[in-house]
Amino acid sequence: MRILQTGDWHIDVSPNTAPRFQDHAHLFSELLQIIERERIDVLLQTGDIFDRVQVSSRGLLLLAKFLSQASRIPSLKSIVLITGNHDSNRFFEALSPLLTLSQKTDFHVISNLKSDIEEWKKRCIIPLPDQKTTLVALPYLSRNRLGIQVSNQNAVEINQQLQQSFRSRLDALATEARKRYPKTNLVAAAHLSCAENDGQDNAPRKIYLGETLPPSVFPKEYIYVALGHFHSCISLDQGRVWYAGTPITTCLAESTTRHALIADIEDGILKQVTKMPIPHFRVTYHYSGSFHGLVDALSVQPQTNTLYLYADITDAQPSNAELSQFLKQQELNIRLVRLRYTEKNTPLSSSVALLENLDPMTVFRQIYIDEEGDPPSEELLRYFAMILEDCAY
Repeated sequence: MRILQTGDWHIDVSPNTAPRFQDHAHLFSELLQIIERERIDVLLQTGDIFDRVQVSSRGLLLLAKFLSQASRIPSLKSIVLITGNHDSNRFFEALSPLLTLSQKTDFHVISNLKSDIEEWKKRCIIPLPDQKTTLVALPYLSRNRLGIQVSNQNAVEINQQLQQSFRSRLDALATEARKRYPKTNLVAAAHLSCAENDGQDNAPRKIYLGETLPPSVFPKEYIYVALGHFHSCISLDQGRVWYAGTPITTCLAESTTRHALIADIEDGILKQVTKMPIPHFRVTYHYSGSFHGLVDALSVQPQTNTLYLYADITDAQPSNAELSQFLKQQELNIRLVRLRYTEKNTPLSSSVALLENLDPMTVFRQIYIDEEGDPPSEELLRYFAMILEDCAY
C-alpha cells in the first residue's frame, strides 16, 4: 500500500502581500500527477489546510477542485484530512458531510475532537484500503481538550502531562483498533510539535509553552507516524516518524526544495519513505546589495511567473512605492514583497530575525525584556500561553 503524505498547505496565505493562489494550483497539479503516476492508495493531509479561519471563496474553490479531481483517479481509494491549528473546526465539520458523499473514494475529515476517549475511538480509527492497515488520525488538539492543567504548572510539568495524556490515548486507540481489526498494522497521523528529546523545547515551530513531545509518545506498534506542523521535511526516531513540511514557499525561509512523501507499507513493515520534490511555481529571491546593482541581479532570474522579491538595499532608501514603480518601469515581472535598508557588509539577516520566522512566545518574551529590562516570569508566560492557545484554537 502506498500513502502520499502532505500537509501544511496554508491556502490563503499572504493574500495581500504575496498571494500564493497560483502556487497552490501548481501544487495541486503536481500532487495529482504523483497520485496517478505512483499509483497512490491513500492521500493523507496532516493539517493546516488553510492559513486562516476565514476561508476565501478562491481558496475553497482550489481545494474543492483538487479533491474532486483526486477522487476520480482509479488507484486512490481513501482521502484523509485532519485539521491543524490554523484550520477552522466548524468549517471542516460543515464540509465533511459533503465530502463523504463521494461514491468513488472514501473521505475522512477528522476535526474538533472533545476530551472523551470514546469519541476518539468512534472518529479517529480508520481502516485503510489494503485491509491490513489501520490509521489512527488526530487533529490539532488544544491542551484543554486533553484535560491538561496549566495553573501553577511550569513548562516541564505541563509537558509531562501532555506526554502522559497522548501515550495513554494512543495506547487506548491501538487496543481498540486491534479489537475491531485483529492482526491489523497500525499507522498514525497527527498535527503537533514533535522533536527528539534533548531536554529542551527547541522545536522549530511552537504553538504554546511546553508543547513539544518526543517521538516516544507514539508506541512502537505504530509502524509509521505522519505529522504536520513543521514546515521542513524531516524524520525522527530512525525514520519511523515523518514531517513532510509545507510543499510550497510561504516565506523567504522556505525557498528551498519542498517535498511530499510516499510511504510504502508491505506485510506489516514500513518498507521505505520516499521524498518527492515539488517544483517551485515561481522564484522567491533575496537580494542584498546596492540599489543600482538590483536590476542586473534581477535580469538573470527566471521571471516566467511573477518573481517575489525580498530586497535589502545598502546604499539608498527608496520607499516601497518608489521601488515598485522603478521595477515596473524596467518591465520586470516582479512583485516587491519586503524592502529593508542595511549598512554595506552588515546584512540585516545576520542580526535581525524576520517576524514571519518567529513564534509568538519568542516575540512576547523579547518585547517584555525590551520594555521591562528582565525576562517575564514563568507565571506570566503561562498566562500568555493560555491566551495564545485560545486564539490559535
